[in-house]
Amino acid sequence: MTDSINRDDFIVKIRFIAWIAYSIASGQQYNEKITKDQYDSLLDAVKFSLANPNNTPELNHENWMRMKISQGWKYGLIKDLNLKTHPDLVPYDELPLIEKRKDLMDKIINKVALELYSELFEKSALEKLKDLDRKLTVLNKK
Repeated sequence: MTDSINRDDFIVKIRFIAWIAYSIASGQQYNEKITKDQYDSLLDAVKFSLANPNNTPELNHENWMRMKISQGWKYGLIKDLNLKTHPDLVPYDELPLIEKRKDLMDKIINKVALELYSELFEKSALEKLKDLDRKLTVLNKK
């Protein structure tokens, strides 16, 4: 992890962008600015996925439901950010196909975002050794 870019925060932001795109493509309600509940829920989902890399869409959904309920959300026919109601607070088997696909998408996005983060921000062990060697060379010249 670098000093300026937190890995989990990076993945949350990528997942939020993907969620907006998915919502637009599926004709669902969306917001362009992430809410605190959304951020906290996505961060929890990222941490859950990183800790459980072989999780299933079903487990992903169960984890999401636990987080939403802990935030005070309840089942409602319409998603309402103010009332904290959500139609997807049902068991995975009762979700419409489009929502099941979103849970699969989340798993894939986590994997791809983690790979992207690694490519962009993490140095290989060899690069780190070369940096250390350069620093030692400079110190030895003093």
